[in-house]
Amino acid sequence: MNEIIRMLELENQLDEINKSLVAEKRKVRKEAYAKLKRKIVKKLKTIRNLVIKKLTTYENVFFVDKTAISVIGVNKHKQRYFREGRYYYTIDLAIAYNFKFGYGFAYASSIQQITKTDIDKLLEYIKPNCYNPILLSDNRHKYANNMEKTVTQTIERLFSQIKNPIYSLIKDGKINSFNDLLNAYCLQLQKFKIEPINF
Repeated sequence: MNEIIRMLELENQLDEINKSLVAEKRKVRKEAYAKLKRKIVKKLKTIRNLVIKKLTTYENVFFVDKTAISVIGVNKHKQRYFREGRYYYTIDLAIAYNFKFGYGFAYASSIQQITKTDIDKLLEYIKPNCYNPILLSDNRHKYANNMEKTVTQTIERLFSQIKNPIYSLIKDGKINSFNDLLNAYCLQLQKFKIEPINF
């Protein structure tokens, strides 16, 4: 885990430089700080990539995040949940995924943040298959080990691979009910060996 320690050290250095840049008024010093900042940002990018590569090779590391059972991508700034009449199906999935072996578990709930119940349910399924599991999530969520957003984006890329084919089906008018949508999600999860726990 030396890469993670190095990444945290570089992030601290970057914070210090950012504070100095704000405080510094003399042009020459400011340019020197800016040059140093670019150097550290470059190193940080390299080390982050190493951290991601390393973390995805551990058999007991699971990336955890929550995603909506949505009908539209997050960047569209519109209502993302499926609507029938006046009712929105506001269901989110807590997914734990192991990239080393390519499998995971999904737990559905109506809360957008990862809860202790989500983690307990996921661990119930993870523990029989894995000794001493480590759960990693970004710092928006509690109850799992927090990692930097760029590291945990690995699971968000997985979510895109699951969701984009579903969005295409919706666009083509092939999903007409929430049942259709849920079945489409179940099929996509199956492709990535993600087992639904409660749906």
